[in-house]
Amino acid sequence: AEEELTKKKKSLELKQSGLLRIDGSDSISLLEFHPYEDIVVVYDGQCGITGWDSNRGSKEFTIHNGNQRGSRFTSSCWINEKSNSLLVAGCDDGSVRIWDSLPFSKDERNVSASLISSFYAIPNIEPDVSRSGLILDWQQYSGKLIAAGNS
Repeated sequence: AEEELTKKKKSLELKQSGLLRIDGSDSISLLEFHPYEDIVVVYDGQCGITGWDSNRGSKEFTIHNGNQRGSRFTSSCWINEKSNSLLVAGCDDGSVRIWDSLPFSKDERNVSASLISSFYAIPNIEPDVSRSGLILDWQQYSGKLIAAGNS
């Protein structure tokens, strides 16, 4: 029993597989891993979204989200993770942007991300760095985007 417990503990150890170096950004506000693709999306302190190959550490795409001055990213999620994934970016001003056509591989580098929807999930939210801002979650089975936050 002791030996089995030791094996289980050993299998749970986390190992660093790579290091992501991001130059030119003051801060990182969010990270969002894709559940089925080898991609991690990094949100900076202004309005930049960058997709990185999580195995190779190579930059795959960059998006200018068009945030209002002074707003920050506070939430991110994927819609339709298994096929034709859409990236949802939420900011503390209540705005939501949904992005399509994200190039997940070098074969798709000629494809550029396209903004397919933009709206205010919580129109009267007051941006405040000491509060949560907009929080989003996607429920695939019901097709609903859930929004909450300080208002």
